[in-house]
Amino acid sequence: PGIAFVYVIDFQTSAIKSRIEFASDHENENMDYRTITSALSLDGTKGAMTVAETQIRLLSFDRSGVIASGSLFRIEDSQSVSSLCFSADATRLFVSHHRSDIWEFNLNSGKLLHPPILANARSFSIMSSGSGDWMVAASLDHTVKLWDTDRPGSLVTLNGHREEVWSVAVSSDSRWIATGGQNGEIVVWREDAGRTNESFDADSISNKESIVASSGSFFVPSLDGKLREYNLMSRNHSTTPVSGYPVDASPDSGSLTLAAKVSRTGRNTSILLETWKPGSWTKEASRAFNIHANLSYLVPDHRHGFPVV
Repeated sequence: PGIAFVYVIDFQTSAIKSRIEFASDHENENMDYRTITSALSLDGTKGAMTVAETQIRLLSFDRSGVIASGSLFRIEDSQSVSSLCFSADATRLFVSHHRSDIWEFNLNSGKLLHPPILANARSFSIMSSGSGDWMVAASLDHTVKLWDTDRPGSLVTLNGHREEVWSVAVSSDSRWIATGGQNGEIVVWREDAGRTNESFDADSISNKESIVASSGSFFVPSLDGKLREYNLMSRNHSTTPVSGYPVDASPDSGSLTLAAKVSRTGRNTSILLETWKPGSWTKEASRAFNIHANLSYLVPDHRHGFPVV
């Protein structure tokens, strides 16, 4: 109780490269200390994770991917963090709260900027474009919100969902956005036109991090365990022959990594990761590892040969 862990695991060898543990300094001993969400910067040098819902632990990584240091900052206790996202240059951290606002934390000054960049956004999930020029948020008010990172007032609101929007993903070329609703509906948008192009029912959105984008497709898990694919070239969606929870797609090769099996026994978590080539659906790699903790999130780091934090 009161202790959180971060593991850095090498995907190629299944070896734990480093581990850090820390305690929350929250005065409420009954607070739930579990990690709710986490994020990694595009260059793999910085990480962030929530602790006890209202605290954020910032991490830095050395050139080999080992955790070098960590610091803690706290936001208002009335705010519960739901999503974190770094800017492309890793100088800013965007923080969303599903009950209220989206804030910007300046990593150089170490200060949370006021006022919030989006008031009452009520967002479960936020994501940056590949260039970092704009951000997108999935909102509980049934809308999708886009804004320029340097001009917070440049807000565009997209309407198309019938219920709360829980998840969001951006294609590697930043031209397409996929958002998932509470009712299992996936809506695919073309960013430059800002209009709905296609929607389909994926049966279920298992949580707010469900959609993963590759170089030419969006992938979503379904209730039956199978992976659904929306192809951006053909504009068709289909059920793939593989099962599992999508972790990430390589921006270079387009290979897709799945958590094929996650099992927990007591405080131990066993994970089987598989890498597949979409289209031919040939398995490229399979790795299993165990950690002595209750796993919250897997965050990929492409800079170091695809280890997982």
